[in-house]
Amino acid sequence: MRTTCSLWVLLLVACAVDPTGLNGGRRDGGDPLPDGSSPLDADEPRDADEARDAPPLDAPPPLDAPWPIDAPSCSGPCPDGPCLQWAGTCSADGRCDYLARVGATCEREGEVCPGVCDGAGECSPRSCTPRALVHRAALTIVQREDSSVYGSLSGSPMELLCPEGHGAVGVRAVALRDGDDRDRLRELALLCAPLVLHDDGTLATAVEGPEVAIGADASEESQVARCASGFLLTGFKYGESSSRLGGLRMRCHRPAVSRSTSGGRTVGYILSRDGGRSEPESGTVGISSNSNFECANPDFIRGLLLDVTPTGRYVFALSARCGRMVEPPRTTRLGSERDDRTIDLCPVGALMTGVEARLALGGAAGQLAGYATRCTAQDVIDLGAAGLSLRAGAVTRAPASGSRGSFSDTDPPTSEDPERRACAEGVVVELGATEASSGGEVRPSGLRGGCRALATPAPPAPLAPTGATASWSYGGSGEARGPFACPAGHLARGVVVDHGPTLNGIALECWQTFVRD
Repeated sequence: MRTTCSLWVLLLVACAVDPTGLNGGRRDGGDPLPDGSSPLDADEPRDADEARDAPPLDAPPPLDAPWPIDAPSCSGPCPDGPCLQWAGTCSADGRCDYLARVGATCEREGEVCPGVCDGAGECSPRSCTPRALVHRAALTIVQREDSSVYGSLSGSPMELLCPEGHGAVGVRAVALRDGDDRDRLRELALLCAPLVLHDDGTLATAVEGPEVAIGADASEESQVARCASGFLLTGFKYGESSSRLGGLRMRCHRPAVSRSTSGGRTVGYILSRDGGRSEPESGTVGISSNSNFECANPDFIRGLLLDVTPTGRYVFALSARCGRMVEPPRTTRLGSERDDRTIDLCPVGALMTGVEARLALGGAAGQLAGYATRCTAQDVIDLGAAGLSLRAGAVTRAPASGSRGSFSDTDPPTSEDPERRACAEGVVVELGATEASSGGEVRPSGLRGGCRALATPAPPAPLAPTGATASWSYGGSGEARGPFACPAGHLARGVVVDHGPTLNGIALECWQTFVRD
């Protein structure tokens, strides 16, 4: 209880008692504080006799609170805490006088969910649920070689190629049964489906997707042959009628994906045919098929190369475009390609928020001698009716130690001390560079990037940036190139770097990031 009694006006003024010290959340004649808390009334100025004779004020909050509350005097501002704010007064024993930030959000050590400040200045638990983030990448099959050929490709063959992020899962065609053109296929189309890599290494394919075609659109006469869900097209058996393609039968395999490594570093992603287990041949358009052409194991089909009659209706030669390497979306490479390549990804639930780089000294001066990616976990909190909240969490580094570029690891040093460029808020959304030529090869001499804040997640849509772009830069002079941004709906989860003694090339690797259901 706080009691203030005026000794020299006792006959005129009654003793005023305020058992809470909050005075309804207002100072005399004033408004609540900007943070919405309820301030303690400041004591009116007292003369020396009054200060000496007045009873001591109540003790401040307990000493085990997670903020400093002791102060030898009130000569300067007392430190604030997450749930307490200096009231601007001082107790008789020289200690800070505090008011509670009732209802303010606070953080409890070791807990993801934010707490709420109570009237005692404590951070009380709040009902909420941490939610995990997951990443997905749409993979594109990189063409490596063509299959064997049905017929004889000549002239200017046409190409049917599945779009990026898709693999081939079947065909559609009109199979004629009557007349002079019976037993021939016309208006061939390639059916495609999304090919999605999850952050746990599993691969998903869908049954439905776009198609690429020659000739007319699908009609009532069209026949469709499609691999089962989870399988991709690897080849065909074919039938022939009068030197024209008369029928196709699907050959499908279930794909699996793994990381291609070198010296413990991830250098790419590669498909396999799931240990050699295949789906029985299924699905036929047109006449019976007895000869075959197929991609070499373990390749899968991304497209078809075919010769057609002048009207574009009948096929007399056909080959498959095959590949086993797959790539997620990436920005345009800055600098040059090199055999020594590394993919550095942020951990699951984290996104790229900056870089650590250094410039070379001596003969390689002006080149980037070392590079590493800064990653920040994105913590998602489910506040129930209040929706989802997103905040920055732990910061990590990829690679965890060392850097890409051997100049930075030598002794005596051949490079400057590393410097960091990090987003003050949000994540990296674009990357550019200054480029310079050295030894006939173009290399980055500096990096330029941009950051944007992340919008509050709205499942099932992926996380997306919002607001203006804040730019940063590091490094030397040269010709400016970029910056280049990830495709819409994607965020930078890491980088693909080509490196040797110095950094030769770099690009962002882009994944979609979702709140787990």
